[in-house]
Amino acid sequence: MADPGPTPGGGLLDSLRRLADSILALLQHRLELFALELQAEKVRALDVLVRAAALVVLGLLTLVAGTATVVVALWNTSPVLVLAAVTLLYGVGAVALTLSLRRRLHAGPKPFVGTLEELRKDRACFGKKN
Repeated sequence: MADPGPTPGGGLLDSLRRLADSILALLQHRLELFALELQAEKVRALDVLVRAAALVVLGLLTLVAGTATVVVALWNTSPVLVLAAVTLLYGVGAVALTLSLRRRLHAGPKPFVGTLEELRKDRACFGKKN
């Protein structure tokens, strides 16, 4: 048999069903938004991780090759001074890269901004009206 649908008078049971359906639809939309934002955060985190790994590998290769070139070129002048200068240069570079990476991590969007904003709107709609 087919469902006769809501009665013309409405009734308490039909109102409760519609309310429950509305609440479930609202929760479904919020969970879908949360899932999308979670996926975006995973992609962002993976992007930062891959960039950091590439930075480390390429940086180390550059440092090794550069160090060898400078030390060999200036070995007859003062090998200790050359190694100290290269070490100081590496330290300054490491600090600069650390600050840059930290800034990039903090400058990104806060996680789940859309979900939190929608929940704030929901609370405002259900809040007391003065």
